Amino acid sequence: MKFLPYFFLLCCGLWSTISFADEDYIEYRGISSNNRVTLDPVRLSNKELRWLASKKNLVIAVHKSQTATLLHTDSQQQVRGINADYLNLLKRALNIKLTLREYADHQKAMDALAEGEVDIVLSHLVTSPPLNSDIAATKPLIITFPALVTTLHDSMRPLTSPKPVNIARVANYPP
Repeated sequence: MKFLPYFFLLCCGLWSTISFADEDYIEYRGISSNNRVTLDPVRLSNKELRWLASKKNLVIAVHKSQTATLLHTDSQQQVRGINADYLNLLKRALNIKLTLREYADHQKAMDALAEGEVDIVLSHLVTSPPLNSDIAATKPLIITFPALVTTLHDSMRPLTSPKPVNIARVANYPP
């Protein structure tokens, strides 16, 4: 009889791991950013402002197939990198809470969007527009050319130096 509470805790623990094993995504608790950039005001239409006001938490889907080099995760379920900086800018500009869900591929993220499980898919919709005509591809909220200048010693920390620095561009980017 004295083992009953331990048995109950074991069953609860097993049940929780089984229920989370069915999920198609990984949900991240935090977005880390060293970005201290100020952003111009985001211009939204009245319809977009009403939609945003109805949200308490904006759920954003990403997928590794397009963001692997721009979104890094750690063991504490935090994300870092250029996309994390972008999302923090978006969070500050819209003054809203963000939840990030990572899907295995683009199609699973788009399926979650179609089902209403997420609000936004962070992807290259300009080059891969949604096949579902009910899903609207909006204009980018933040237009920028991401650049991460780092050192080989620590590629996740932005380079800071009081000395002049030469930076090389590749393939005329940005235009």
